[in-house]
Amino acid sequence: MTSIKNIELKPDEFALYFAGNQGVDLDALANFLKRVSSVARRHGGELVIVGLHEGSLVVKLRAIARSKIAQNAIKEFSDKPIDGSVKVTGLIAAIAGAIIWLMSPTKDVTPIAKAGAEIIDKHQITEISVVTNEKITVVMNEAIAKKIKKKHEIRAVGRASEKRQIAKIVKNQYNLPEIEIMVKDAHQSNLTGEVAIVGDAFHFQPDGYHYWVPIYMRPSSSVQLHPGERYRIGGQIKTLNGQPDQIIAASADLITGGSTK
Repeated sequence: MTSIKNIELKPDEFALYFAGNQGVDLDALANFLKRVSSVARRHGGELVIVGLHEGSLVVKLRAIARSKIAQNAIKEFSDKPIDGSVKVTGLIAAIAGAIIWLMSPTKDVTPIAKAGAEIIDKHQITEISVVTNEKITVVMNEAIAKKIKKKHEIRAVGRASEKRQIAKIVKNQYNLPEIEIMVKDAHQSNLTGEVAIVGDAFHFQPDGYHYWVPIYMRPSSSVQLHPGERYRIGGQIKTLNGQPDQIIAASADLITGGSTK
């Protein structure tokens, strides 16, 4: 069986260690790796699998910088220490550190945390760790999975009621002048509001409104949105049947001191 301490990594590699004796469900693993890949792309990198080890499953990944986005991500991330700092360099620091941050049980439930919790919840794996040349960080185990599941269930109950309220608010409050102002503010990079995770996606609540709109960062952006923080957004608002349907953001500037947490 592969020991977590015996994993050999090159400077541009990190690994995901799945502790357990029963193997990993293929669909669950694929979903989790898909979420990991999404985190890497948001930091300007692409991941390729360069090794699999028997026993407790080890997925060894190599990060490839695709553009200058990666350099911007590295610079952005270097000022955001995770648990005292992730002492690795370059793109690996940005990607591995972001995975650790997004899977923290103290944060809102994120898609990658939910995917990791589902693997543990099926009792096939007892622990998931992010392994770099400098550090081994446990990002998911039974205790963390229970916290994630509980938060998700609470949010699911709240969302059912929230969706009904939002439907009423949207029906009563949307009007053409408001939408035009919102579109104009987004175009001028002056749309302010709060970011949250609703379901499995980031949503944005513009100041002065009671509804949440799905928000997506353009691939050319290196910005990593964080739930509970306030941002000044610039980009495009797409509408459906005359109502805001999603925000495609080209920029998102953190408003200092804007967290509601």
